[in-house]
Amino acid sequence: SPKLLSFSWSSLARICALHKVPGNLWHLQAGLWEFLRGCSYGNCCLGHHTRIAERVKKNIESYRMQETDGDCNIRAVVFLIKKKPSHAKQLTRCANPDDLWVQKLMKTVDVKMKKRGRGV
Repeated sequence: SPKLLSFSWSSLARICALHKVPGNLWHLQAGLWEFLRGCSYGNCCLGHHTRIAERVKKNIESYRMQETDGDCNIRAVVFLIKKKPSHAKQLTRCANPDDLWVQKLMKTVDVKMKKRGRGV
């Protein structure tokens, strides 16, 4: 089962409307749950990816921490993916900061940023 945490049905309805998801909210397809797992709404992650493809990992520029002290319901590491000119906005991937693979990836990104002179 997905690791989605609490959010309102009105938030889900807005997400579904934005992405033109058909059908009744009470009969969501498994594909929608998979889509929402790493989805973000506004500046908040709604769930966590359980893995990130190697080709995506190579294009991570930086990350930020999402805490539950504001409008967001879950803690997450938000990885920022290098923006392609063809994309309207920068892509992100949300991950669980307690997962070992996420902590290792954060260290890798820290080293990459230090080499580029951006600091941590």
